[in-house]
Amino acid sequence: MKVNNRTEAAYSFTSTRISWVKKIKAPDKLVQSEEYQEVFYCNYTNLNRKDYDWEKLPKLLQDRFEKQDKVKVNIFGCSDGSDCYTFIINMINMLGKKAKKFFPVLSSDISPDIITESKKGNILLHKNDLDYLQKTNALKYFERNNNKEVQIMRGIEFFPFRVKSELLDKIDFSVKDVRKEVMENDFSDSVFSSATAGALTL
Repeated sequence: MKVNNRTEAAYSFTSTRISWVKKIKAPDKLVQSEEYQEVFYCNYTNLNRKDYDWEKLPKLLQDRFEKQDKVKVNIFGCSDGSDCYTFIINMINMLGKKAKKFFPVLSSDISPDIITESKKGNILLHKNDLDYLQKTNALKYFERNNNKEVQIMRGIEFFPFRVKSELLDKIDFSVKDVRKEVMENDFSDSVFSSATAGALTL
């Protein structure tokens, strides 16, 4: 996080939900043996990540952008949208109607597959996620998807849910590469967050 020219970075590798898994073939030039050419890519994520102080963030942003009518919030490496949903829920709970100028959240990931699922509002939630949503009175934004089965990953039950339009419409999902975006765009008047690194810049 960068505030008054002071930079603080927080890193977390404790996310618990595998939101996307894809098996691909590694290039022959990189892996010579066919036995090892199948590679699995996966994303780990969850609601209310512990490397951000989500409850303090709304006031921090409101004070920083008080005179701005519209604020662009960019979240890269968004995976299934967990960070975006957590951000929006806390902004609404803390700022009420004043949170409107921070929406829609510009949320992106390098994976077309996961963005396709995110646009549909598909998400897997475990007990800690549901406890968080209950605590913040945000479970009303999610509905159980009874057409999909409960999944068990690392011994944890994950329940399929669908995000309601009331929350989903506050996010603009797209496919983007954060490395390219930071080279080509000016984020000086916006909020920049890289979910993969756990870093926030104001």
